[in-house]
Amino acid sequence: MNTDIYKIYELFDTLPIEDKEMVVRNLTAEMKNAGTKKVKKVNKAQFSKSHLEKAWERIGEEISELRDAPYIDDNIEITYVWNICDELIESGKLGKESWELRKKIIKDIIKNHYYDEYSVDDPLEQLMQAMCTNKKEKQECADMLLNSGYSYLAFDGAKIYKELGQPAKYYKMIENYLSSNPREYLELIEYYKDTDPDKACEIAERGLKKCYQNRTEFLICLIQRAKDKGDEERYYKLLRGARLRSYVDVSKIYEKFGVDKNALRAAKAKKK
Repeated sequence: MNTDIYKIYELFDTLPIEDKEMVVRNLTAEMKNAGTKKVKKVNKAQFSKSHLEKAWERIGEEISELRDAPYIDDNIEITYVWNICDELIESGKLGKESWELRKKIIKDIIKNHYYDEYSVDDPLEQLMQAMCTNKKEKQECADMLLNSGYSYLAFDGAKIYKELGQPAKYYKMIENYLSSNPREYLELIEYYKDTDPDKACEIAERGLKKCYQNRTEFLICLIQRAKDKGDEERYYKLLRGARLRSYVDVSKIYEKFGVDKNALRAAKAKKK
């Protein structure tokens, strides 16, 4: 065998798998066209692309396959996307890629809602986060998410601000998009209870109206505030009314404030 061919094999062995695949495709095309003298030239621009660019192209190819699939259900392409994203994240090389390239890919991921319709949202969200390597980049990513026009993406952006030590945007976002999940209300109550207890009570009142489970802590917040303000009438009114509300653990409330039924009856009689 010609020594030059050995050198070609040695060079080929140093290439990453995606470049090897491309070389094979190009050589195969050349062999097919050899008889007609229409030899396909190797695309040198492909070799000049960065590792992230080539990986993102491969992800795009897998998503195209998913787009053409009759249905999405554990398709092998989903695993391929996971593997590519894991390899990129674990390589430790993302920070060496230009921010302009990373930002362009992040915009595409956000624009397409993490490509969640193809069940690859988890790996792409993780890749998006990994491509932000410093505070400035994370903040830009958070801004893109907040300005996406979709509440669940905006929530993700708000979470980034919280991680960056800027919780105000995070809690404002929760407050603007409160659902019927009591956890959201409790998080806000915890945030406001020391700095703005009246605001915490406002959130608790909203929780009592909109939530249909685990409402005990909302009442505890309101009762504690009435007690702190010395508003005895409201204090006992809330305690007496607790047993009439659904999804409320009355025994927990009575234990919290050291109140028994006899005391409540006596307070009611006193009022009359």
